[in-house]
Amino acid sequence: MTPNSPRRWETGVPAPGPAWIEQALCAHSPCPDRWHPEQETENTVYQARVWCAACPVATQCLETALAARRPVTGVWAGTTTRQRRRIRHRAHTASAPRAA
Repeated sequence: MTPNSPRRWETGVPAPGPAWIEQALCAHSPCPDRWHPEQETENTVYQARVWCAACPVATQCLETALAARRPVTGVWAGTTTRQRRRIRHRAHTASAPRAA
């Protein structure tokens, strides 16, 4: 996902983006739409994941996506919307008090 992509700002991530975005490989991609496929399938997100695997700021990217006020869509740090939903759910479940 590129920092200038209109979709970035529609997802609830504050604009302008954090300083780390300039270091993100996706910010310099010749094909920014690969981070927002119409359907997030293994085939449609493969190329984005290849870029994300080599990205020096993938950790910051994932943290930003998880911290957004509402769930963000597209590929962030090599994760899909569904995968981040699971991460949030696991984190919420792990932090919930257990009944005695």
